[in-house]
Amino acid sequence: METADAKIADGGDKIIGNFPCLVLRKVNKSVMQSSVFPFAHTYNTSDGENIFNKHNQHALTSGMRMGQILVNRLQVRNDPQVTHFTRQPHGKIDRRILSQLGMDIESVFKRTTVDTYKPVLIHLSLDASGSMGGKKFSKCITVATAMAYVASKISNIDVVITLRGDSTIPVVAVVYDSRVDNFQKVRSLFPSFYAHGSTPEGLCFKATMDLITEAQGKYDMYFINFSDGEPGSSVRHKGEYKNYSGKLAEDHTRRQVHMMREAGVKILSYFITDVPMYKHNLSRIAFKNMYGEDASFVNVENVTDVLRTMNKLLLSKGA
Repeated sequence: METADAKIADGGDKIIGNFPCLVLRKVNKSVMQSSVFPFAHTYNTSDGENIFNKHNQHALTSGMRMGQILVNRLQVRNDPQVTHFTRQPHGKIDRRILSQLGMDIESVFKRTTVDTYKPVLIHLSLDASGSMGGKKFSKCITVATAMAYVASKISNIDVVITLRGDSTIPVVAVVYDSRVDNFQKVRSLFPSFYAHGSTPEGLCFKATMDLITEAQGKYDMYFINFSDGEPGSSVRHKGEYKNYSGKLAEDHTRRQVHMMREAGVKILSYFITDVPMYKHNLSRIAFKNMYGEDASFVNVENVTDVLRTMNKLLLSKGA
């Protein structure tokens, strides 16, 4: 617990009551091998190969490839943009047109502006519940790897990646933070991740609200969520189980999303699916209730569209 910089935070509020949530601020191999970390699997095939490692290793390789493409496109963020304005009524004298004074030309000054991109901090929150297992989770690992790679190469982009799910209580684990971790951590840990448990959604958001908003003012902050369903979890608290699901959980999650917006965090929330979207009608309604206009619906086969969205986002002057 000390190694993981772990704490028990309250994920509830005045309306739904107290819900304890375990927050792991630091994750390494020893933490992953402990009972406090529910997102690593040791199941092996008959030939001794970890099946989750095999799938995620492919996702990791794809993510690094996508990350390099993004870095090439985003490299401009590292360079200041210098613009010269000539023939201005005031400023510094432009020696190149100084000789034109006296020929009814008085605007012989110039101004120079230097534009730089404001630093961006992206919180990438991955739903690691059991229903995300398989192709959906592998695709999310690909996107997470790509964004971690970008943060390792572009000086004014930082990325924090968390997994969320539960065991007996909700668990949020910070598995990568570009402000303190190098990319080797991604290579080392990500292949062993797998999806486990249920979906405590808003409980995890509330428990890590201080982490999400801690850089307020220093960065343009984005919270990017990947999820595949409605919130639902059974939390053991003081020897009793408390249910977190349905409209109660949806509304609680919506309140946490609103708190982020109030703190200046921009939200992008992606509903990840691997079946035709019409089969998710009820979940779509719940998702829109929680995330409003920030909700997007993405087929897992096209999840790389998310990367194109992030490319556009990070090159906008608002970022």
